[in-house]
Amino acid sequence: MPGPSPARRKPAILARALKIIILRRWFLALSVLTVLLSISPASAQVCSVKTMESLGTVKIADLVSNASTSASTTAKIIYECPQDVVDMGGVICAYIEDNNGNVFYQGQPQKDSSLAWEGKFKSPDSNQDNVGAVKLKKGSRILEGRMDLTATYLPRANQSRVRAGTYTSTYSLVSVTYNDNTGEPDCYDLSKIKAHSRRVTTPFQLQAEVLTTCQLENKGEKDTFDPIDFGTRGALSAADAGAGAIRATTNIDVRCTYETPYTLDLNDGENFKDGTRRMKNGDNFLAYQLFNKTASGESSP
Repeated sequence: MPGPSPARRKPAILARALKIIILRRWFLALSVLTVLLSISPASAQVCSVKTMESLGTVKIADLVSNASTSASTTAKIIYECPQDVVDMGGVICAYIEDNNGNVFYQGQPQKDSSLAWEGKFKSPDSNQDNVGAVKLKKGSRILEGRMDLTATYLPRANQSRVRAGTYTSTYSLVSVTYNDNTGEPDCYDLSKIKAHSRRVTTPFQLQAEVLTTCQLENKGEKDTFDPIDFGTRGALSAADAGAGAIRATTNIDVRCTYETPYTLDLNDGENFKDGTRRMKNGDNFLAYQLFNKTASGESSP
Protein backbone atom coordinates (compact mmCIF):
# COMPACT_ATOMS: atom_id res chain seq x y z
CA MET A 1 0.00 0.00 0.00
CA PRO A 2 1.51 3.31 -0.96
CA GLY A 3 2.63 5.68 1.84
CA PRO A 4 1.28 9.14 2.43
CA SER A 5 1.88 11.65 -0.21
CA PRO A 6 4.65 14.23 0.27
CA ALA A 7 1.97 16.91 0.74
CA ARG A 8 0.50 15.03 3.77
CA ARG A 9 3.89 14.08 5.18
CA LYS A 10 5.07 17.76 5.52
CA PRO A 11 2.41 18.89 8.12
CA ALA A 12 3.22 15.86 10.28
CA ILE A 13 6.91 16.79 10.32
CA LEU A 14 6.05 20.38 11.26
CA ALA A 15 3.79 19.19 14.11
CA ARG A 16 6.60 17.06 15.61
CA ALA A 17 9.04 19.99 15.36
CA LEU A 18 6.53 22.26 17.08
CA LYS A 19 6.17 19.78 19.95
CA ILE A 20 9.93 19.65 20.37
CA ILE A 21 10.11 23.47 20.50
CA ILE A 22 7.33 23.63 23.08
CA LEU A 23 9.03 21.00 25.22
CA ARG A 24 12.30 22.86 25.03
CA ARG A 25 10.54 26.08 26.11
CA TRP A 26 9.00 24.30 29.10
CA PHE A 27 12.37 22.84 30.01
CA LEU A 28 13.94 26.31 29.85
CA ALA A 29 11.17 27.79 32.03
CA LEU A 30 11.61 25.05 34.62
CA SER A 31 15.36 25.68 34.67
CA VAL A 32 14.85 29.41 35.33
CA LEU A 33 12.32 28.61 38.07
CA THR A 34 14.81 26.22 39.69
CA VAL A 35 17.52 28.92 39.70
CA LEU A 36 15.15 31.48 41.23
CA LEU A 37 14.09 29.08 43.96
CA SER A 38 17.70 28.33 44.82
CA ILE A 39 18.46 32.07 45.26
CA SER A 40 15.52 33.05 47.45
CA PRO A 41 16.60 31.35 50.74
CA ALA A 42 19.96 33.18 50.72
CA SER A 43 18.30 36.60 50.46
CA ALA A 44 16.12 35.74 53.45
CA GLN A 45 19.18 35.23 55.66
CA VAL A 46 19.74 38.95 56.21
CA CYS A 47 18.49 41.06 59.10
CA SER A 48 16.81 44.31 58.11
CA VAL A 49 16.25 47.60 59.90
CA LYS A 50 12.62 47.64 60.99
CA THR A 51 12.69 51.15 62.50
CA MET A 52 15.33 53.78 63.18
CA GLU A 53 14.51 56.77 65.34
CA SER A 54 15.36 60.25 64.16
CA LEU A 55 18.50 61.76 65.66
CA GLY A 56 16.76 65.14 65.57
CA THR A 57 18.52 68.50 65.58
CA VAL A 58 21.43 68.88 67.98
CA LYS A 59 21.83 72.37 69.39
CA ILE A 60 25.46 73.18 70.15
CA ALA A 61 25.57 76.19 72.44
CA ASP A 62 29.11 75.97 73.79
CA LEU A 63 31.45 74.88 71.04
CA VAL A 64 34.10 77.42 72.04
CA SER A 65 34.76 75.87 75.44
CA ASN A 66 37.17 73.06 76.21
CA ALA A 67 34.44 70.72 77.43
CA SER A 68 35.07 67.03 76.81
CA THR A 69 31.84 66.82 74.83
CA SER A 70 29.84 69.57 73.22
CA ALA A 71 26.49 67.86 72.60
CA SER A 72 25.13 64.43 71.74
CA THR A 73 21.98 62.67 70.59
CA THR A 74 20.93 59.00 70.58
CA ALA A 75 18.60 57.05 68.30
CA LYS A 76 17.30 53.52 68.80
CA ILE A 77 17.62 51.03 65.93
CA ILE A 78 15.27 48.03 65.81
CA TYR A 79 16.33 45.05 63.69
CA GLU A 80 14.10 42.32 62.35
CA CYS A 81 15.68 38.93 61.63
CA PRO A 82 14.31 35.69 60.16
CA GLN A 83 14.33 32.54 62.25
CA ASP A 84 16.98 30.78 60.16
CA VAL A 85 19.48 33.51 61.12
CA VAL A 86 18.56 33.11 64.77
CA ASP A 87 18.91 29.33 64.67
CA MET A 88 22.44 29.66 63.28
CA GLY A 89 23.64 32.02 66.02
CA GLY A 90 23.01 35.30 64.24
CA VAL A 91 25.07 38.42 64.98
CA ILE A 92 24.68 41.93 63.55
CA CYS A 93 27.65 44.27 63.17
CA ALA A 94 26.97 47.90 62.23
CA TYR A 95 29.09 50.77 61.02
CA ILE A 96 28.62 54.12 59.30
CA GLU A 97 29.63 54.43 55.67
CA ASP A 98 32.66 56.56 54.79
CA ASN A 99 34.21 55.76 58.14
CA ASN A 100 37.40 57.59 59.06
CA GLY A 101 38.35 56.50 62.54
CA ASN A 102 34.69 56.90 63.57
CA VAL A 103 35.02 60.68 63.20
CA PHE A 104 32.77 62.35 60.63
CA TYR A 105 32.54 65.91 59.37
CA GLN A 106 29.58 68.02 58.36
CA GLY A 107 29.99 71.16 56.29
CA GLN A 108 28.01 74.25 55.47
CA PRO A 109 27.29 74.86 51.78
CA GLN A 110 29.61 77.44 50.20
CA LYS A 111 31.45 78.02 53.46
CA ASP A 112 34.77 76.77 54.75
CA SER A 113 33.21 75.34 57.92
CA SER A 114 33.75 71.87 59.31
CA LEU A 115 31.87 70.37 62.25
CA ALA A 116 33.18 67.09 63.66
CA TRP A 117 31.19 64.36 65.39
CA GLU A 118 31.83 60.80 66.54
CA GLY A 119 29.44 57.87 66.22
CA LYS A 120 29.23 55.09 68.79
CA PHE A 121 27.03 52.00 68.89
CA LYS A 122 25.79 50.18 71.95
CA SER A 123 23.65 47.07 72.26
CA PRO A 124 21.98 45.51 75.31
CA ASP A 125 24.07 42.35 74.86
CA SER A 126 27.48 43.95 74.43
CA ASN A 127 29.76 46.47 76.12
CA GLN A 128 31.40 47.35 72.82
CA ASP A 129 31.29 50.85 71.46
CA ASN A 130 32.45 52.51 68.23
CA VAL A 131 30.91 49.57 66.36
CA GLY A 132 28.02 47.53 67.65
CA ALA A 133 27.03 43.87 67.83
CA VAL A 134 23.55 42.52 68.52
CA LYS A 135 23.84 38.86 69.42
CA LEU A 136 20.59 37.16 68.47
CA LYS A 137 18.85 34.48 70.51
CA LYS A 138 16.40 31.78 69.52
CA GLY A 139 12.86 32.98 69.90
CA SER A 140 9.78 33.68 67.83
CA ARG A 141 9.50 33.21 64.10
CA ILE A 142 10.94 36.66 63.43
CA LEU A 143 13.25 38.08 66.07
CA GLU A 144 13.67 41.75 66.91
CA GLY A 145 17.00 43.07 68.20
CA ARG A 146 17.89 46.57 69.45
CA MET A 147 20.95 48.77 69.09
CA ASP A 148 21.57 52.43 69.97
CA LEU A 149 23.54 54.91 67.86
CA THR A 150 24.93 57.94 69.71
CA ALA A 151 26.30 60.92 67.79
CA THR A 152 28.58 63.11 69.94
CA TYR A 153 29.96 66.41 68.69
CA LEU A 154 33.60 66.89 69.56
CA PRO A 155 35.22 69.80 71.44
CA ARG A 156 36.84 72.70 69.67
CA ALA A 157 40.24 70.99 69.35
CA ASN A 158 38.75 68.76 66.63
CA GLN A 159 36.98 71.52 64.72
CA SER A 160 38.01 73.71 61.82
CA ARG A 161 36.51 77.21 61.45
CA VAL A 162 33.06 76.38 62.76
CA ARG A 163 30.71 79.23 61.95
CA ALA A 164 27.32 79.63 63.56
CA GLY A 165 24.45 78.14 61.54
CA THR A 166 22.77 74.87 60.58
CA TYR A 167 24.75 71.83 59.43
CA THR A 168 22.88 68.96 57.73
CA SER A 169 24.33 65.79 56.21
CA THR A 170 23.05 62.37 55.16
CA TYR A 171 24.99 59.24 56.10
CA SER A 172 24.49 55.51 55.62
CA LEU A 173 24.11 52.94 58.38
CA VAL A 174 25.44 49.60 57.14
CA SER A 175 24.23 46.49 59.02
CA VAL A 176 25.99 43.19 58.30
CA THR A 177 24.41 39.86 59.25
CA TYR A 178 26.47 36.88 60.36
CA ASN A 179 24.72 33.54 60.80
CA ASP A 180 27.78 31.33 61.16
CA ASN A 181 27.68 29.76 64.63
CA THR A 182 31.37 28.78 64.54
CA GLY A 183 32.24 31.92 66.48
CA GLU A 184 31.13 35.50 67.01
CA PRO A 185 32.79 37.92 64.57
CA ASP A 186 35.01 40.76 65.73
CA CYS A 187 32.88 43.82 65.11
CA TYR A 188 35.91 46.06 65.65
CA ASP A 189 37.60 44.69 62.53
CA LEU A 190 35.94 46.91 59.92
CA SER A 191 37.97 45.47 57.04
CA LYS A 192 36.37 42.05 57.57
CA ILE A 193 32.92 43.51 58.17
CA LYS A 194 33.04 45.56 54.98
CA ALA A 195 34.10 42.48 53.01
CA HIS A 196 31.00 40.53 54.11
CA SER A 197 28.21 40.20 51.55
CA ARG A 198 25.11 39.99 53.76
CA ARG A 199 24.42 43.66 54.38
CA VAL A 200 21.64 46.23 54.30
CA THR A 201 22.18 49.98 53.95
CA THR A 202 19.91 52.46 55.70
CA PRO A 203 20.29 56.22 55.07
CA PHE A 204 19.86 58.59 57.99
CA GLN A 205 20.17 62.34 58.48
CA LEU A 206 22.01 64.23 61.17
CA GLN A 207 21.44 67.93 61.72
CA ALA A 208 23.16 70.33 64.10
CA GLU A 209 22.61 73.98 64.88
CA VAL A 210 25.69 75.84 66.09
CA LEU A 211 24.60 78.82 68.16
CA THR A 212 26.44 82.12 68.28
CA THR A 213 28.61 81.99 71.39
CA CYS A 214 31.24 84.19 73.03
CA GLN A 215 32.98 83.79 76.34
CA LEU A 216 35.45 85.87 78.37
CA GLU A 217 38.57 84.13 79.54
CA ASN A 218 42.11 84.68 80.70
CA LYS A 219 44.96 82.29 79.95
CA GLY A 220 42.42 79.74 78.73
CA GLU A 221 40.32 79.83 81.92
CA LYS A 222 36.72 80.90 81.49
CA ASP A 223 35.54 83.99 83.45
CA THR A 224 38.87 84.24 85.29
CA PHE A 225 40.90 87.46 85.16
CA ASP A 226 44.06 88.72 86.79
CA PRO A 227 43.37 91.77 88.99
CA ILE A 228 44.58 95.23 88.00
CA ASP A 229 47.04 95.75 90.81
CA PHE A 230 48.47 99.28 91.25
CA GLY A 231 50.77 98.03 93.98
CA THR A 232 51.53 99.65 97.35
CA ARG A 233 51.77 103.43 97.28
CA GLY A 234 52.31 106.12 99.86
CA ALA A 235 49.53 108.63 100.42
CA LEU A 236 51.52 111.51 98.87
CA SER A 237 52.48 109.64 95.69
CA ALA A 238 48.90 108.44 95.24
CA ALA A 239 47.60 111.97 95.65
CA ASP A 240 50.14 113.22 93.12
CA ALA A 241 49.21 110.59 90.50
CA GLY A 242 47.84 113.22 88.18
CA ALA A 243 51.37 114.57 87.61
CA GLY A 244 52.71 111.14 86.64
CA ALA A 245 50.18 108.37 86.11
CA ILE A 246 50.57 105.09 87.97
CA ARG A 247 49.86 102.31 85.43
CA ALA A 248 48.85 98.70 85.77
CA THR A 249 47.57 96.28 83.12
CA THR A 250 45.61 93.06 82.76
CA ASN A 251 44.36 90.99 79.81
CA ILE A 252 40.78 90.00 78.99
CA ASP A 253 40.52 87.44 76.21
CA VAL A 254 37.37 86.90 74.16
CA ARG A 255 36.74 83.58 72.42
CA CYS A 256 33.79 83.31 70.02
CA THR A 257 32.27 81.05 67.43
CA TYR A 258 34.27 81.61 64.25
CA GLU A 259 33.64 85.01 62.59
CA THR A 260 31.12 86.12 65.22
CA PRO A 261 31.13 89.90 65.65
CA TYR A 262 31.24 91.12 69.23
CA THR A 263 31.64 94.27 71.35
CA LEU A 264 33.30 94.52 74.75
CA ASP A 265 31.96 97.14 77.16
CA LEU A 266 32.95 98.02 80.74
CA ASN A 267 30.60 99.75 83.16
CA ASP A 268 31.57 102.59 85.48
CA GLY A 269 32.06 100.46 88.59
CA GLU A 270 30.35 100.64 91.98
CA ASN A 271 31.64 104.04 93.17
CA PHE A 272 31.33 106.16 90.02
CA LYS A 273 30.55 109.84 90.67
CA ASP A 274 30.68 113.04 88.64
CA GLY A 275 32.22 111.34 85.61
CA THR A 276 35.00 109.63 87.59
CA ARG A 277 35.59 105.95 88.43
CA ARG A 278 36.64 105.53 92.07
CA MET A 279 37.96 102.82 94.38
CA LYS A 280 36.66 102.90 97.95
CA ASN A 281 38.25 102.31 101.34
CA GLY A 282 35.81 103.11 104.12
CA ASP A 283 34.85 106.74 103.63
CA ASN A 284 37.86 107.44 101.41
CA PHE A 285 37.99 107.26 97.60
CA LEU A 286 40.77 107.00 95.04
CA ALA A 287 40.08 108.03 91.44
CA TYR A 288 41.22 105.88 88.50
CA GLN A 289 40.58 105.49 84.78
CA LEU A 290 40.50 102.45 82.47
CA PHE A 291 42.08 102.48 79.04
CA ASN A 292 41.93 99.99 76.18
CA LYS A 293 45.05 99.46 74.11
CA THR A 294 44.09 99.31 70.46
CA ALA A 295 45.73 97.22 67.74
CA SER A 296 47.91 100.22 66.80
CA GLY A 297 49.26 100.43 70.35
CA GLU A 298 47.37 103.57 71.30
CA SER A 299 45.29 103.77 74.46
CA SER A 300 41.75 105.12 74.53
CA PRO A 301 39.36 105.48 77.49
